[in-house]
Amino acid sequence: MPPYRKGVLCAQCDHLNPPGSRDCEYCHVHLWVACPHCAQETQPVFSKCIHCNSRIERHWRRPLWWKRMFYGGRKLTISQILVIGIIALIAYLIIFELPKHL
Repeated sequence: MPPYRKGVLCAQCDHLNPPGSRDCEYCHVHLWVACPHCAQETQPVFSKCIHCNSRIERHWRRPLWWKRMFYGGRKLTISQILVIGIIALIAYLIIFELPKHL
């Protein structure tokens, strides 16, 4: 069964919309783009066109690690905790340790 038969995944918010949807129910973004090679409509979440198998440019999308880092919902992930800790350490060094050496 092709993946688009189960539903249409939004490239922006990762919401799974019902099959045949044109816009995302959650964020109202267009779910289909025209393939630059065959001009058929395909989903931008796929790296290749479902009709002609040519590469779909996704330069406007943020990488997956960016989504995992900053759009994790209300729960803090380990990577978010590490980033907060590093920022806190740098702020401590700038505020308290740097004036001692000047």
